[in-house]
Amino acid sequence: MGTPITATRLLHEDHQRIRELYQKLCQESRPAGQEDPARELLEALEIHSWLEERLVYPLLTTACQDDSLTQRLGGAHGDMKRLISEFRLKGGYGGPEGRKVLGRLMIFLQEHVLEEEEQAFPVLAAGAAPNEELGADLARLRGRMEMFPPFAHSIDLAVPLQVAYNQWTQFEDFPRFLANVKEVRQAGPTRVEWRAEVAGKDLRWTSEIYEQTPDARIAWRSLEGSMNAGSVSFLALDEGSSRILVELNYEPQGLLENLGAMVGVLPRYVASNLQNYKEHLERTRAESGAWRGRVAGNPMDARKSGGGEVRPGPS
Repeated sequence: MGTPITATRLLHEDHQRIRELYQKLCQESRPAGQEDPARELLEALEIHSWLEERLVYPLLTTACQDDSLTQRLGGAHGDMKRLISEFRLKGGYGGPEGRKVLGRLMIFLQEHVLEEEEQAFPVLAAGAAPNEELGADLARLRGRMEMFPPFAHSIDLAVPLQVAYNQWTQFEDFPRFLANVKEVRQAGPTRVEWRAEVAGKDLRWTSEIYEQTPDARIAWRSLEGSMNAGSVSFLALDEGSSRILVELNYEPQGLLENLGAMVGVLPRYVASNLQNYKEHLERTRAESGAWRGRVAGNPMDARKSGGGEVRPGPS
């Protein structure tokens, strides 16, 4: 039998791979017709973040008996996700603004990695058996996530930024123009219950919005059901047009998905539904309602539903 892969070793190897991918990106020119050369780097970074948020940080909270460390690390993940979104919104590695954002992201990431390895890794390594068990769990989940990697899709709309954002906040309206979304229920100020059908498969989940900035960004994570997390970001192109970027992590579960039956299906559905959203707004030229409240948090916030400001439904 080989040496078990511990959680700390696996995470350290991920950190090193991300550094190497960035160095390779900086050294190579982009051949004509090549896909975005930053795609592999961002995919590795997003999968690594998902592993930590799903398996590592909850364990750290229990081991430390308080959540201050995971709150700081989760806050860093929130900052990192915003930089990734900004990079994609600004044209990716093909434009000078995108390259500047990517450089800022990697400088920020170095500081985050240092805190993680100096403060979180000793906690994980304190018990050999839990470290080994967590390492095995991380390896299995990473294998599933590499089969269904995170994806992003953007679309430009011929409507003002505020119209595009306001309509998106009307979640219970989604089944009217998103073909695969069958039902949405606003269960609280930040909690939303979803039912969708993808490739004949009924998917249900409850998500919690942990970040919301009017006209800029909404980010969520699922609390139960089909495990996913993501964000939608908004950018004004000019007074009468805007860009929407949807980024999604989806964790495959069950034999059907593990066999790869849904590989590529979700990205196609997201692209198709964003086109439906674009056509709906460009036809109506107006939103059906708006919720412009703010939610300030990070992926590791343990928010409670109920209380707070009540989000109004469609007008």
